[in-house]
Amino acid sequence: MKKYLTAILASIGLMMSASAYSEAVDFVALEETEGEGGTDVLVVTTSEWTVTITASGGFAYLDGPSGGEVGGLGACQNLDANDQCDPRSDDNVTLGESLTFTFSGIADRSAAILAQLWFNNNHDGGFGEGNNNVEISFDSVVADYETLIVDMNSGDQEGIPEAYGDTFAVSFQGIALVNGDSFTVSHINGNSDFYMAAMATFQGPDPRIGILVPEPTNIMLLALGLMGIVVSRRKRTL
Repeated sequence: MKKYLTAILASIGLMMSASAYSEAVDFVALEETEGEGGTDVLVVTTSEWTVTITASGGFAYLDGPSGGEVGGLGACQNLDANDQCDPRSDDNVTLGESLTFTFSGIADRSAAILAQLWFNNNHDGGFGEGNNNVEISFDSVVADYETLIVDMNSGDQEGIPEAYGDTFAVSFQGIALVNGDSFTVSHINGNSDFYMAAMATFQGPDPRIGILVPEPTNIMLLALGLMGIVVSRRKRTL
């Protein structure tokens, strides 16, 4: 089954360059509006793109607050009849699990420029000591982007609202995604699980497009137009 949601644009002071075209999906707010639950395919739409989210071997899961601390987007291997995670403790991204985000609906000659991802581990006491690593890999026709390994203890917390608890941001530069492109976030090391709290992009040009070359039909029309100008000028000089 698929679950279709219209994105709630985050007004949470994302630490990205200000842009009238910025799109920020607040997964914490989505859960507050749609309710807690899981689905095998989660489809979120903004005004600029659609992203389809799947979890490795299981279900994408929007988890609500616990103990007064917000959750976010996680992964669950089994759902009960009410689409709730079973067991309830398996609703975040644990070691060996991953979330994949695939883009569509992007306008021609445009791209979704990935700006930030927010992570938290609020339901398990925050990120523990030692290496707790997230791997972020890209499958893109635009470029062969380098796979990133991020230590969850070293994220940037500047500007994140206090209500989001122990949440940190990973910022990107130059990651352009077009229709069919995807990125995957995997938990590869450490004992601290996580949720994704928010994702921010902004609209930009498809970097593969340089100087526009007219199609053959357009070239012929252009040539006929120039011939008409020449004929007209010759007539005027007679």
